[in-house]
Amino acid sequence: MPSARIHKASYVRGGRSLQRAGGLLRHNAVDDDMPEPALRLFDHWREVSEPDRGACAAIGNFDGVHLGHHSVIDLARAEARRRGAALGVVTFEPHPRSFVAPAADPFRLAGPVARVRALSALGVERLFQLTFDAALCALSPEQFARDIVVGRLGLSHVVVGSNFRFGKGRTGDADTLCALGAEYGFGVTIAPSFTVSQHHVSSSAIRAALGGGCFDTVRRMLGRPYELLARARLLRPGTYVLDLEAGGLPQAQMMIPRSGDYAVDIHALRLSPGQVSRGVLSVDRAAEGAHIELRLGGCRGMLDGQLLCATFLDHAGGSPLDAIHD
Repeated sequence: MPSARIHKASYVRGGRSLQRAGGLLRHNAVDDDMPEPALRLFDHWREVSEPDRGACAAIGNFDGVHLGHHSVIDLARAEARRRGAALGVVTFEPHPRSFVAPAADPFRLAGPVARVRALSALGVERLFQLTFDAALCALSPEQFARDIVVGRLGLSHVVVGSNFRFGKGRTGDADTLCALGAEYGFGVTIAPSFTVSQHHVSSSAIRAALGGGCFDTVRRMLGRPYELLARARLLRPGTYVLDLEAGGLPQAQMMIPRSGDYAVDIHALRLSPGQVSRGVLSVDRAAEGAHIELRLGGCRGMLDGQLLCATFLDHAGGSPLDAIHD
């Protein structure tokens, strides 16, 4: 049976991490700076013990965890409640697109750390993060259903979007999964597409809006303001350079807004988590790998080394530079 690894880092509410060896999620973001998420993150199929089997899970990439993803997870939640099962999500890291086309332009809306935070906030209890590698890519649709969904994860029911594709060469679709579910004994729900103001919500649509600087559209499709997770490094008093790799991905893989100044709300995930500071984020995409600076009116050096969440604000007019005086 071909192997299907899951990145290492397992967590449970109210305690320290169960494992922290290796995996993309280590990236200095999860160890001490990030509050423990309210889910268990499985990094290898062998960790799925009998009590953790039987979950009802949504399957997909969940890049950005937007409202369309919420709708898929809500259907899984309803089935989990009906069955008295845990609510799960099956996702992949790296993103299949990154594996198939490693030279592609940056497109990721969020790294794995942000995804864990978003899924935890939605009440997901089990996150199965499969490593998308040559072995997983080579599985036929039947092998994926039999060996992964049933054999290794032990899922009782799965929910996928209507455009779901899986298996070698993307030869399987949602109807294929339904037929395989009937054969191998797991339920399948196909979620309809989700629209906002008659516009189909998808990660691709959000990328297009973000690339065009349409933050209101991004916010409506995400169901929340656009955010970036980054590590702050003091450049000079009141100014920090932000390192997006703290979110669990190389910065070169992250899609970031076009060059310009943006008003943001900043909060440190560990340092005074309830405290929010207003600042300006300056993005220079012409720099190699992009250069992002944060200017704050106060705080001076107190955020140096901290993992920050930068929330982009909608602006009706005026200069973002006014934000540092708020």
